[in-house]
Amino acid sequence: MLTSNGPAIKALREVKGWGSRTFAAESGISHGYLSNIENPDRRHRATGELLETFARLLEVPVAVIGYECDCRRKCPGGKRTASAA
Repeated sequence: MLTSNGPAIKALREVKGWGSRTFAAESGISHGYLSNIENPDRRHRATGELLETFARLLEVPVAVIGYECDCRRKCPGGKRTASAA
């Protein structure tokens, strides 16, 4: 499963000059949800369409802001994106 790299999204968003509230609104999500996605200490991840939306707004390939994750094991950062099988 391709899942988001929150710190990469935040860094690119800032480099591209996007404020977090504007970026969240353009992405169709709340500011709080974006904050949760960008913070590596929280368990929220963007996948699928939302990850594609972020990539489009940031003008980068999805692979730049996402990584493959086997959700049956711990993902980078020690967080699980789904319950262990």
